Amino acid sequence: MAANMTYTQEPPALPRNEDPVEYFATESKEGYCMHYASAATLILKELGIPARYASGYIVRPSDYKLDVNAGKYIAEVEDYNGHAWVEIYLDDIGWVPIEVTEGYGDTASDLPTKKEPEEDSESESTETEVTE
Repeated sequence: MAANMTYTQEPPALPRNEDPVEYFATESKEGYCMHYASAATLILKELGIPARYASGYIVRPSDYKLDVNAGKYIAEVEDYNGHAWVEIYLDDIGWVPIEVTEGYGDTASDLPTKKEPEEDSESESTETEVTE
């Protein structure tokens, strides 16, 4: 996938009556984490590997701030921190996350950065809390 597809947060529009995963994998070859994870999940399943699509948020440890009044750490998670990946099932281990999106890795430098919101869109955030 890394050799044949290009990461972009602005993929081409999906033509009417096209399957989004098939279109990404065979035609446009441009997309973001959702496209990569969806295609990889189907490919892995076709190869007989138990796989599932997963999504959530990327939150750095430095994003958590202590709320002294509440007695817990809180992170404000913006919508641009959303991410999708694949999980494969390994006997005696369970579900293991696999990163298939081009440009993502293990270092914080690979994490998305905030983009300025477009005039017509509103940024959503989700509050996440962890108790000490």
